[in-house]
Amino acid sequence: MTAHANYSLRDEIRDYWSDRAETFDLQVGHEIFSERERAAWHALISRHLGPGAGRAALDLACGTGVISHLMHDLTFVVTGLDWSEAMLAKARAKAQKRGADIRFILRDAERTLEDRASYDVIVTRHLVWTLVDPKTAFAEWFSLLKPGGKLLIIDGDFVTRNWAMGLREFWEKLTAGKSRVSDNDGASMARRHQSILARIYFSGGARAEEIARLLAEAGLEQPVVDWKLGAIHRAQSRQMSWPKGARTRHSTSLRDLRDKAAVNSSALPASVDGAGGGTTTNSCRSAVSSDAPPSIISCDWRPARSFPMPSPRSSPLESWCCRKRSSA
Repeated sequence: MTAHANYSLRDEIRDYWSDRAETFDLQVGHEIFSERERAAWHALISRHLGPGAGRAALDLACGTGVISHLMHDLTFVVTGLDWSEAMLAKARAKAQKRGADIRFILRDAERTLEDRASYDVIVTRHLVWTLVDPKTAFAEWFSLLKPGGKLLIIDGDFVTRNWAMGLREFWEKLTAGKSRVSDNDGASMARRHQSILARIYFSGGARAEEIARLLAEAGLEQPVVDWKLGAIHRAQSRQMSWPKGARTRHSTSLRDLRDKAAVNSSALPASVDGAGGGTTTNSCRSAVSSDAPPSIISCDWRPARSFPMPSPRSSPLESWCCRKRSSA
C-alpha cells in the first residue's frame, strides 16, 4: 500500500479491495455457489428491473463480475465498472471462460466518465455503504440514466452490531482456519478495513432513511421497501457452517413475520432504517410520469418502527430501484 501526499481515501479503498480480489470469490455472499441461489438472484433482478431484452445495463463497482454475469444471463447488454484492476482481471477471466460478451472498464464509480443518459438500468451491490461522497455519486448515477431508467442498489448496514454478529465473530474465532476462506493478512486487513470505515460517509452505518433522502435529492423518487430476499438467504445458508447458516435461516423465518407486520402497518415510512443490518430489497424511481408503475426499493435494513430482530449478515443486501422521470 502506497502512502504519499496525493494518496486519497478513494485510493486506499481501491487498494484494499484489490488486495482482497484473489480470495473474494471464495466467500459466500460474494460469489454464487449453487443454481438455487443463481435463480433467486435472477428473480430479484427481474422483479425490480424487468426483462433485459437488450437494454443497456451498468454494474457499478462490479468487482469480479458476479452481478454483471447475472444481468447478462437475463439478456441485458452489460458494462461492468470497477476501480480495481485486480478485480476486473477476475471478472474478465470469468467472461472469457463463459463466453459472455460483457464490457469491463476501469473507472471510479463516483466519477464514471460515461456518457450522460446512456443506460436503461444501473445496478450495484455492496457499494453504497463504502461511498466517500454519496451525494455526488447519486447525482452522477442519475445523470447516466435514460428518461425512465432504473437504479437498483443491493447493499446494507454492515456496521450496526447485534447479538447475531457477536455470535458469528465468536464462532469464527473458535473455527479459525476451518472456514472456506480467510482474509489475506488477517488482523492487518481488519485494521485497514476499520481505518477506512472510520472515514467514509456512512461510518456509522448505511441507514435506509438517510439513503432514501439522498436519492430523492438526486432526483430519484418513490422508494418502496421489499424485504423478500429469503430465497437468496436460504440458498446461501446451505453453503455456510453453523451458526452463520443457522442464523440466516432463523432470520429469514423471522423476517417473514416482520414482512407481514410491515405490510399491515400504515405507520411505516416508505424508506427503512438500517439499525439491524438485515437484508431487504429497495427499488426507487427517478421521477417518472404519473402513470408509471410504482418503484420498489430492496434494501438490507430494518423498518424504522419495527420491533428489533437480528438480520442475516452473511450477505447483507439492499436494492433500491429508482427511475428517472420520463419525458413529458
